Amino acid sequence: MALLAGHPIGTMTLERGHGCAACRQTGYRGRSGVFELLDVTPEVQHAVLTHVSASAVRNLAQEQGMVTVRQDGWTKVQAGITTVEEVLRVADI
Repeated sequence: MALLAGHPIGTMTLERGHGCAACRQTGYRGRSGVFELLDVTPEVQHAVLTHVSASAVRNLAQEQGMVTVRQDGWTKVQAGITTVEEVLRVADI
């Protein structure tokens, strides 16, 4: 089983963008966002209001199910919507 960033990828086929006239040689057509959304739960609100560090708020939010940009990007790679290279570029990993 292959690993990518420590995560098993099994037998998945990863795509790589190829250029053409329609995409102006970028390998991409159209746009798809990669998102991170912080759901402000009562616990997260309390952490913010008590001036907890940003990293502690982020950790708390992730424990409560927040999907990070990196996770959303990886999901889109697995779905064939984008490539690993593009996620690495936009997620600043």
